[in-house]
Amino acid sequence: MNQDYNKVINRHIDLDDNDIETLRQKVSQITVPETVADDMREIIEGPLNRCGIYHRIFYRVKSEDSIVTKLTNVSKNYNAYHKMQDLIGLRIVLYYVDDIKICKDLIEREFPECEWAVSSQTTSEFKSMKTNGVMSLPKYIADRISPQTWELPIDKTFEVQIRTMAFEGWHEIEHDMRYKYTKMWEHDESRHYARKLNSVLATLELCDDSIISMLEEMGHTYYKEKDWNSMIRCHYHLRITPDDLHPQLQEILDGNISIGKFIYKLERADFIMTLMDCYKDIELSSNSIIAIINEHFLHNKEISEAVSKLGLLKEKSYEQPNREKALPTLTRFNVFRSLTYLKESDIDSELIFMAASEIIHKWIIEKYENIFPGIPQAPDTFVLDTVGYKVSESIDWDEQLMSIEVTQPDSKEACKMWSTKAKIYPSGNRLALWVQNDFYEIKSNHGLINSSSFSRPSFYGRIAGKIGLVDGEELRGQVIKKTEKHFDSLMKLINNNQRRFPIVLISAANTEWLKEFKEELFSKKVSYYAHVFMADEPLAELVSRQYSENYETMKDSIRVFWPHDTIRNSRYQAYPLEYIEHCSFEMHSLKDNADTRYRNISGAGAFRFQLVAAIREENVSE
Repeated sequence: MNQDYNKVINRHIDLDDNDIETLRQKVSQITVPETVADDMREIIEGPLNRCGIYHRIFYRVKSEDSIVTKLTNVSKNYNAYHKMQDLIGLRIVLYYVDDIKICKDLIEREFPECEWAVSSQTTSEFKSMKTNGVMSLPKYIADRISPQTWELPIDKTFEVQIRTMAFEGWHEIEHDMRYKYTKMWEHDESRHYARKLNSVLATLELCDDSIISMLEEMGHTYYKEKDWNSMIRCHYHLRITPDDLHPQLQEILDGNISIGKFIYKLERADFIMTLMDCYKDIELSSNSIIAIINEHFLHNKEISEAVSKLGLLKEKSYEQPNREKALPTLTRFNVFRSLTYLKESDIDSELIFMAASEIIHKWIIEKYENIFPGIPQAPDTFVLDTVGYKVSESIDWDEQLMSIEVTQPDSKEACKMWSTKAKIYPSGNRLALWVQNDFYEIKSNHGLINSSSFSRPSFYGRIAGKIGLVDGEELRGQVIKKTEKHFDSLMKLINNNQRRFPIVLISAANTEWLKEFKEELFSKKVSYYAHVFMADEPLAELVSRQYSENYETMKDSIRVFWPHDTIRNSRYQAYPLEYIEHCSFEMHSLKDNADTRYRNISGAGAFRFQLVAAIREENVSE
């Protein structure tokens, strides 16, 4: 270690500009792969999801400027023996204040060596409540981070902050305005405002406590009314299904109120820890909660018989079968496929083949070099294989043949594998590119399959952008304007039975509706697997005549010409403006903890979503 750098990290003397620049250069080499975020979320969030705790989770890696600022803070005195511990941070935001201790206990199960800093509470002071933990990064995750990172006074640890929803926004304010800028609060005039801010904290703390008190009061009311389902929901306030209590269980509790009283009096934390100890992915409902409580605390014979009859506890993790279960099969789902031709140019075909092969090979290096450090740096023939991952590539420069096949586990969902295949090969006097992306998934216990979104490997877009891909005509990542002089070539492309991707022809005499449809955004969404054209009025009129349509009806319209092997009833579909403006579409997206959010939209924007979904459905149909 050179003298200047040693001076920077030992921080026993003041730093000049050269010292800081040396440090900044080292910090700029820190790389934390995106896969680290996925794995860290899974480790921390998995137990919370299993036991149904309402939460949100946020992940961050310290920016270059933040790292430099912190390491050059003389008051921190970071050195080889006292290192920065929060390069990576996760914040867990909880809906209920009584989940803080439970969340802390769940994390300690995963990381027994965790060190916590918890704000103290006094009778005369209100302040922002903090529960922060520091724990060691799992070795397999730390090994993915650039090795230059650990040459700095940065520890192989990460920080977890636990907050309630009420305090989350306040913590951001306090961190920026109090913690980072203390001078503002040193004036005598600031005492009044500091007191007001502390009163806000008192209100937030009261809100957190009031929610729990209200739920307990509601639970007690429902207990007295024998509304057992509502009582359970209030007392346990976990993420459970909306199912009603089974009539058989309702009848048992109605006939023996002491059972209901026991369920109401049972400590919520005791139930959650039992759930974590004894069960895996059991679906939480009022019925299964009663079944679990009876199995481990009540031991009521009548409930046990009902639970057995209803099959409420089929997923106990500690039950061992008498014989080995047959392994479940994986079901394949296609999420992208393409067969196109590399664009011809004045460049020799060997150079085109070389450029396309290098793009694909670079994609392999980017994705898998952490898994296989020995990947060749240029296209080659090789097979690399380890648990869960396989990369195979073959290339024949003389014959201009290249093929790859890679498989990997999904970084977010268990029991799910991804497969990407691609080939470059001569076809007549051109080079063809075939690409297929699939995932394989295990059927659930109920025989249902989780859905996955459309997914295209990034090397496909890179080849299209740098070399060009042809599907009867070159595929573009933008809207291409067509005029009357393009009518013959357009009809030739429409009638080309070798065309594999749809043609979308937009006609807009009145451009107002396009502001909502957003044709450029649409073209990006379907770039390189659909042809998107904008027809001027003379061309639109010619197309209307060709298909015996009323031009006045179709002068503002979107036409879709599907490929010859389409799954549609017709290869040609026309949507006049009246249809587009009355279109509706239900959007849904998966949020942090798998809540599904639904939103109904209408009009031209809805039609854009509908058409993108239809084009993607067409692409993956088999």
